[in-house]
Amino acid sequence: MTRRDLARLAAGAAAFLQRRPGLAASQYAGALDGFESKVDMTSFDPVQYTLKAHDDAPLRLAFRATDRRQAEAWQMQLRPKIAELLGGFPTQRTWVTC
Repeated sequence: MTRRDLARLAAGAAAFLQRRPGLAASQYAGALDGFESKVDMTSFDPVQYTLKAHDDAPLRLAFRATDRRQAEAWQMQLRPKIAELLGGFPTQRTWVTC
């Protein structure tokens, strides 16, 4: 099939659908078209979802130390969590000489 044949076919289909309006496809408005009243729309907004997840997250490692001993204990808990979130560190050091 050539592009010219495809254009003729598309023009014929458009003319056919103009004469029979009941057969024309409805306009696509979105995945939730018609369900807006049944769905919490803020759940589908990525920014709102992220802000809600942030606000709901527990603050287990918040800094609340009042003296040096508590601050050092907090650091000991925080360091492994940071390494976990970063994906870990290499087990061996690499020395580069220039």
